[in-house]
Amino acid sequence: GSIASWIGRQVERVMAKGLINLESVGILEMGYKFPVLISMMVIRPFMRSWETRRFEIADQPGAPETIARMFTYFFFIVTWVGLVMAIVIKPVLVILTPPEFHIAYRIARVEILTIILRGVGLHLIFGLAYAKDTATISKIQTGTSVFKVLLSWFFIANWGIYGAAFSAAVTRLISDVIVFTFAQRRYHLSLQWKSLALMTFVAGGLFVGLNHWDPSGTAAYGLVHDRLVPLMQNAVGATSLSGWKDGKLITVLGERASPLADMIVKGGIAALYVLVLPVIHAETRRKWQRRLFGSRT
Repeated sequence: GSIASWIGRQVERVMAKGLINLESVGILEMGYKFPVLISMMVIRPFMRSWETRRFEIADQPGAPETIARMFTYFFFIVTWVGLVMAIVIKPVLVILTPPEFHIAYRIARVEILTIILRGVGLHLIFGLAYAKDTATISKIQTGTSVFKVLLSWFFIANWGIYGAAFSAAVTRLISDVIVFTFAQRRYHLSLQWKSLALMTFVAGGLFVGLNHWDPSGTAAYGLVHDRLVPLMQNAVGATSLSGWKDGKLITVLGERASPLADMIVKGGIAALYVLVLPVIHAETRRKWQRRLFGSRT
């Protein structure tokens, strides 16, 4: 099943080269380069410890609720990191890459969603793993991979390189739904749907709002653009990096002050998503309720 999934992702690159051109593959790879950090920094470390622990507690009283609660916390972390990256990826590419790669931010945003869905699937698959039903897991992975190849051809033929990214996201969503349906029959998890819906709504709202907002006329943007960036240039000038390629780093900071300010301002606001945590954390929520409404709550 894993081999089939890997082949499914590689086929889209071959299709992009054949249906579009070689340059499109480079843009596609650039779009995939940064989102993988979510897997490296969040999903893998989280699952490295939790994947074993959930099997240890699976037969204990209250385990389904505990496992579901941990999924809620995982979903918060991965959507927080994913939201910030989705907001800052456009100015990051403008700062770090040549102009021909700047459009890769659209692919990167879709790939961020795909990686989040992939992490979600690692949690929702627990029922099948607990029941040792690896045959069903493999069949689902193989079946969805074959479906992805067909979907990739249709999407790429109609929407170009963006179709490759969208085919992966759609396939991953379908795979998660199928996996969760089968897994629930083997080990039922009482997911905290209200908290999950709240996080999805807030993250989606912040993304749409910040994506269409131009901060250039705000005081925060002016502070970063006119004061912070010059301070960064002076700081670099005081180090050995000042002579790197005849002061290229200092020059780049000055030339790309606008996307840098955009990244800092929008990224900082996106990071405020962390304020959702006290709402979904049961103990913190109870403390707030006791302070607001007294000991009867």
